[in-house]
Amino acid sequence: MFNLVEDFQYILDSLGVDVLINSVSTKAVVTNTPVNANYDDKKINTLEVIKRGDKVTYKNGVYLIISEINADRYGKYKGLMRKTNFIIPIKVGTTQVDTGQKDSLGRPVYETVPTYANEECIVANQTASVGSAGAINLPQGNIDLMFQDNENTKKIALNNVYTIAGQSYKVIGFDNTQIGLIIAKCEKST
Repeated sequence: MFNLVEDFQYILDSLGVDVLINSVSTKAVVTNTPVNANYDDKKINTLEVIKRGDKVTYKNGVYLIISEINADRYGKYKGLMRKTNFIIPIKVGTTQVDTGQKDSLGRPVYETVPTYANEECIVANQTASVGSAGAINLPQGNIDLMFQDNENTKKIALNNVYTIAGQSYKVIGFDNTQIGLIIAKCEKST
């Protein structure tokens, strides 16, 4: 009799590769998708639970799972992952740094310095959309930044400015329709 989980475990043992899913080591079968001129997409199959927004480290690259994973399929989990193409420093807080100076009462003087965390993301050009009045809105160089939804990326705020490929972009909105991902809508800033 066939046991799909045992059969897939045999495939994992034979053909699986070591990957990190949210920094946890596991085995997965990673296969190519049809060639896409814009993205390096791959399919991932594993016995471990995966969900949209998970970060997968595979062959020295970081990927985000971009497809919805509703449930296991015959004992395994399947998803589509896309390679990240930029690392964005996100302000996550501040720290007090001793300047080495003293105030008039002899107390140390501290300076407040922002702290940043580097987050991998997928940068994509926005496509045309239909506005509320039925007019077609052209993106005119606007971009989307797609991040894993985590504590660092939740600190991205409206009007934050990020530099991508030498150009500054300001966050003008968010698309929160894809659970597990944060998609920041950005426009070129001057």
